[in-house]
Amino acid sequence: MNPPVVTKYLGGFFYIYGVFMKKILSFLILHFTLIAAFALPGINSYIPDSNGEFVYYRDYTFERESYIGLLRYNQSSYKMKYYAPADLDKQLAEKEISFMFAVNSESNFLDITGEIITSTISPNSEDVDIMNYLRDLLYDFSSHRIKKGEISPSSKNYTLVSEYNNNGISSKEVFDQFGGDVTVVYDVLVPFFNIKSIYSKQGDLIFNLSTVGVINATSNSAFEDFKGFNYSIPKIKRKIPAEGKAVKIETPSKGTLTLDKNWENPLASIWTYGDLALIATGSIDNITDDAMLNKLTIVRSVSYSTADNYKNFETMELIFRKNGEVKILAENYSPSEKNEQKNIIVLSPADKSTVYLSLNVYSDVYEMKPSYFNKIINTYKAK
Repeated sequence: MNPPVVTKYLGGFFYIYGVFMKKILSFLILHFTLIAAFALPGINSYIPDSNGEFVYYRDYTFERESYIGLLRYNQSSYKMKYYAPADLDKQLAEKEISFMFAVNSESNFLDITGEIITSTISPNSEDVDIMNYLRDLLYDFSSHRIKKGEISPSSKNYTLVSEYNNNGISSKEVFDQFGGDVTVVYDVLVPFFNIKSIYSKQGDLIFNLSTVGVINATSNSAFEDFKGFNYSIPKIKRKIPAEGKAVKIETPSKGTLTLDKNWENPLASIWTYGDLALIATGSIDNITDDAMLNKLTIVRSVSYSTADNYKNFETMELIFRKNGEVKILAENYSPSEKNEQKNIIVLSPADKSTVYLSLNVYSDVYEMKPSYFNKIINTYKAK
């Protein structure tokens, strides 16, 4: 697959005409390795899992803020992690429990063939209990997912609507780890077990997807550095320029977009709004002739969290339009810069490809003028 023309300008720092710009957002990390992709043993995934993918869940069964992560190195090597940030009110130190494990990829069930603990485990402490809990989750998630069978958009009772948290299949199941009777929501956009959320018998959210991401050569710390989404953003006074005369422009992919004089075009596929916002356009080659599989695989891949750029899946919104377009609205957090960005992506089907437009803008700037930025997105026509 040919990478989009903007790839080298995204995922790190922007250098435009020799001027160093603050990192706004890495929009697009394409990780299509479907030819060499596999699922966990015994699981038939609609979207095959790829090397480097990871997920993090918020686990509400703990009394403190807690996250459970799973990373795939390759078809037989994985890492699982428990992370809890420090809690000053409860006088609790930051905690991490993690281990790497190998699986028999030829098996039709989860057969763990080796394990290496990669964190400090204090004997006779809750560390041991957490470690056992992680192992039990692996086996339970695997057995429940295998028992569930095929999960795809064509499956009975599968819902695919705009509100991301309402997508997927809701299943009444018994999970001893979560107190017995629960409702599990499965979604093909979630790697590994396709588990997106778990609700108690009383309807309380007890386990929920926080983010989906990828590690690669330029993003290899993304899994290790995740610290959750409980953060505060320092207030910064930013000056927003007055709106100027609007002009319709043509994108390199033959689409059209209306911008005012405050937007500069330093590169053929990029427009900048000072150092406050950035628009990127391009195209992604189709990876399969199956239109729905192609669409959802691309949606999953452009929604990846990467190093120092974590997309909040708990607040993300997807809008599936009848013309085949998909609109993604998300918040992204950069721990190093302690800022949040609003990311709006429009994916449009084209001839043997998917055309995209991505708007990245600091969240506080977006909140000052949401109608301004939304109007820009609404003027975009793919062709």
